[in-house]
Amino acid sequence: MKIAIVGLGPRGISVFERIVSNILSELKSESYEISLVDPHPPGGAVWRTDQSPQLLMNTVASQITLFTDDSVQCRGPIVNGPSLLEWANELRDKIDTLDMPTVITEEIYSLEPNSYPTRALYGYYLKDSFNTILEELPSNIKINLIQDTLIDLYPNNEDYTLFLNKSLTPIKAEKVIFTTGHSDQKLTSAEEHFFEFANSNNLNYFPPSNPADVNLDSIEPKTPVIIRGLGLNFFDYMSLLTSGRDGKFEEINDKLNYIPSGKEPLLIAGSRRGLPYHSRGQNQKGSSERHIPLFLKNEVIEQLKHKNNLSFKKEIWPFVKLEVKSIYYTTLIRNLYGIEKSCQFLYEFVNCAIEYHKDLLINFGVKSELFFDWHKISCPYGDKKFNSITDFHNWLDTYLHNDINEANLGNKNSPLKAALDVLRDIRNEIRILVDHGGINAESYKEELRNWYTPLNAFLSIGPPVQRIKELRALIRAGILVLVGPEATVATSPINKDFKISSNRVKDSIFHAKNLIDARLPSVNINQSKNILISNMLKAGLASEFKIATNNNYIFESGGLAVTPPPNRLIDKNGKVNPNLYSFGIPTEGVHWVTAAGARPGVNSVTLLESDSIARDVLGCNITINNVYKQTIS
Repeated sequence: MKIAIVGLGPRGISVFERIVSNILSELKSESYEISLVDPHPPGGAVWRTDQSPQLLMNTVASQITLFTDDSVQCRGPIVNGPSLLEWANELRDKIDTLDMPTVITEEIYSLEPNSYPTRALYGYYLKDSFNTILEELPSNIKINLIQDTLIDLYPNNEDYTLFLNKSLTPIKAEKVIFTTGHSDQKLTSAEEHFFEFANSNNLNYFPPSNPADVNLDSIEPKTPVIIRGLGLNFFDYMSLLTSGRDGKFEEINDKLNYIPSGKEPLLIAGSRRGLPYHSRGQNQKGSSERHIPLFLKNEVIEQLKHKNNLSFKKEIWPFVKLEVKSIYYTTLIRNLYGIEKSCQFLYEFVNCAIEYHKDLLINFGVKSELFFDWHKISCPYGDKKFNSITDFHNWLDTYLHNDINEANLGNKNSPLKAALDVLRDIRNEIRILVDHGGINAESYKEELRNWYTPLNAFLSIGPPVQRIKELRALIRAGILVLVGPEATVATSPINKDFKISSNRVKDSIFHAKNLIDARLPSVNINQSKNILISNMLKAGLASEFKIATNNNYIFESGGLAVTPPPNRLIDKNGKVNPNLYSFGIPTEGVHWVTAAGARPGVNSVTLLESDSIARDVLGCNITINNVYKQTIS
């Protein structure tokens, strides 16, 4: 059998490992030829090893893996491999013999369970893991490692011909798995306007992209640069343009200060919300520790799944709120009155009617000013308007100070950070309900994609607390300005530059000849610059996943239509293709939050999907069902 895996990032390597392990376990007498296609070395573009050490992952080292473990309830064999932390620990004894840059070996030596690794280090982990898989290959598997870009494929009677960008020799494969990850998107009309305006006026415009791929050398020291967006990409640019230009952070008397190098530009940043993501609480959970739902339980999920026209806000969000509040109040009462009283409270909170929760809180000594307030947490400034940038920055400094203090308490000891961490822990339960059109079209678009997903990102997937400390220090040093809430970025034909301002902050207009768009674009296969995806759509081999409702409204998700695991592609006529598969980012919209990686000890959804694809490709016995269901059994 000839198999092709297109894309060798984490998911591509994971599927490769699962294919090899299943062959070793059940199919030793068959012969296999596997072509592995990626223009970059194993690990892929996002995790390449030569990127700046300023760029960090957003997950602690102990919670990152590529391999199955005893928690993974897959049908294939369990082949234990090291997590990123375990891999680093194994390398310490031979650190002097490693063929890696000093900055990486120093990181390996100092890496702790709750360290946030650099993306380059993860790239080395992926590369090493891939090489380990190669070393264990049996004689009945032949590997073709092809460092090229797949641009098209053509169906034959029994296989596919795959055409490459550089090589004139096509590949043959009977089964093709697409694990292509993030693709650049075509510019939106607003981005196209910025691009053309920059070209006409000799300005710098940097459209949405992976910050590691962006050359920022044309941004000169001390010149203003507007950064549009305050999400995770913003922190990458913030680091690249400050400590990445030889600036230094120095902690004196528990206060972080920034010492400029003189090479930094003036950073002027803003977004609609006007605030950076909440910092992540210092991790106090073990690698496999997570909140087990108290309200959004198996039986509730089964009941909801049997409802027609399900609405996220009406029927799922109430359970999410209860999960978050239960941990917030339990942690708060434990901190105030001890573990025994907190356990008593939790029991009563779970077992009494919602209308009695307020009375219950009062009975347990929780003052009204400590009540959990969703609006205050998601919009801390409320209706407030600010008289000046100084006024806003004074308010912001207090806000950031409080956020840092909560994060330092940790994700088990801070009531707020413990509660917000629940949002990460219950993603699988939400996926079960919303994936594959589980909620109605209007709800998916307006309530999940446009409302809850950005709220979830703001509250629960923010940067390490160190990044918020650095942001605060940069503002004090005069290197960074946050313009305030309801920020808008526009062109200024009169000044022939870009401008940013806040509707909530008086006299907050700033001009710059440099504009960085730090927002992460939504996945949209119709706007993708990926030639392969475009060609597959044109040929009808793939299609966009759409949700239709009774009132004839159709939500176009922007993601590739696939079946439930094993993720077979669905063509333009709605027919399932048994030989083509897609896994990960391009299926966003069919699946929710596809960027999350595999975590050890929690029956990882990513590893379950990976194994189900591998076994279907190989023709092993597999029941096509929703693998997410297994994660909460």
